[in-house]
Amino acid sequence: MPDPVLIVEVLSDSTTAQDRSIKRVEYAGLPSLRRYVMLASDDRLAPVCARDDGFIERRVRDALDLPEFGLTIPLATLYDGLLP
Repeated sequence: MPDPVLIVEVLSDSTTAQDRSIKRVEYAGLPSLRRYVMLASDDRLAPVCARDDGFIERRVRDALDLPEFGLTIPLATLYDGLLP
């Protein structure tokens, strides 16, 4: 993976534990990575780890801020038609 700035993954029951622990530690070791976004598959929720806050996970329910790209994306847009 050549110098990623952003990694986005969709969580599933079978991968959530690995994505939030093992992968998170591995991704934190990538110097270029600014933000790791995990999209829940069963709820409008995005756990996000950002380099600027020490890669501590915070849960986002409203809008996903991606300042690296000058974007803010409402989670409702990402989940439109996928959840009731």
